[in-house]
Amino acid sequence: MNEVEVRRCAANCRFTDHARKEMDEEPLGRIHVEEVLQIIETGEIIEQYLGDTPYASCLIFGYTRAPSCLCASCR
Repeated sequence: MNEVEVRRCAANCRFTDHARKEMDEEPLGRIHVEEVLQIIETGEIIEQYLGDTPYASCLIFGYTRAPSCLCASCR
């Protein structure tokens, strides 16, 4: 799994109910879908979880246009 593969999948990005709840309830302010997509497009993979099931996943770190730093888990 690399940034190119993750970015190629970003167009089909879906958020779990848990992720949406966490984004809405972020103590420092709501995280918008557009911000998550920004860091997928420009951030870097800082952790890989190739053994995750049913699919491998990774943690991406990047900066939004705000600018704010943000991490997202992608599968």
